[in-house]
Amino acid sequence: MKDFLCQLYSDEKGQGLTEYSLIISLVILGVIVVITNFRNELKSMFENDIVNKLP
Repeated sequence: MKDFLCQLYSDEKGQGLTEYSLIISLVILGVIVVITNFRNELKSMFENDIVNKLP
């Protein structure tokens, strides 16, 4: 049992996937924070572009 636990502890098969998923989740969280903070500015920018391009 001790050998099995030591082998399970030293197994690193899913390490890369875990690291990449953490990086992607942090990037997504950062994008959400930026969009939330600049929500009004983005909304007015897109609304002005649409209004200016309509005939």
